[in-house]
Parts: sequence; structure tokens; C-alpha cells
Amino acid sequence: MKKGGYFLISAILAGVDLGVKEYVERHKEKFSVHHNKGFSKNRLDDRREIVSAVSAGMTTAIALGIGMSEDKKSIDLEKLGWAVVLGGALSNTFDRLKRKFVVDYIPLGRYIYNLGDFFIYLGAIIAAAVNFFGKDD
Repeated sequence: MKKGGYFLISAILAGVDLGVKEYVERHKEKFSVHHNKGFSKNRLDDRREIVSAVSAGMTTAIALGIGMSEDKKSIDLEKLGWAVVLGGALSNTFDRLKRKFVVDYIPLGRYIYNLGDFFIYLGAIIAAAVNFFGKDD
């Protein structure tokens, strides 16, 4: 798959999460909405500039990694994993830069997440599994 396909996947995932966040913000009374101003679990919430800079830097690094990689004829599962991570990272970074907080709306246990968080976790699991079990190059 060409790099553009991976970026399209990332953009679609980011768009889905941003759309859900917008819906949730408009209907707060129906959801457990939390505005996370820092990293996970509100770490460094009093240092939003640092959090935004790190988030933007990591998101850019992931995008550059995908962009600088070789195109292959078949689907590269590791690159797919990174594209899924990028989709979640784009959504959360957009929130940090535009809203100055990340909208979380999925309560699980003691914490509240958003789809972007799950995209990051899922993509990381895919990329790690490919590396752990080996690639077919």
C-alpha cells in the first residue's frame, strides 16, 4: 500500500474521533465529559504549553516515520499500526492546540478516555506485535 493510504486511514480515524468529541461537547448532559489539560491522568495539566509541544512533536515524528518509509505493494502491518496511532495522536493533538484540552468521554473504571486514546493503544499493540512476532519482508 502506498503511504497516502496510511495517511488516509489516519485522517479518517482522527476525523471520526473529532466528530464524536464535537457531538459529545454539544450534548454534555448525556455523557461523562472530562477536559484533560495535561497528559494521561492530567499529568502536567498546569504546563499545557509543554504538553502541547510534546504532543505535536511526537505526532510529527510519527507522520515523518510513515512518510519516509518505503512503499510496498502489500499492506505493511507495522505501518498500519503506526497509521492507527497517528489517527489518535492527530485528534488529541488537535484538541490540545485548538481547545487547550483533550475531550475525554468514555468512562472505564477510574479513568475517562476518548476514541483517539484507543486508536493509540490499538496501533501500538499492532506495531509491537508485528515486531515481536517478526515481519514477512
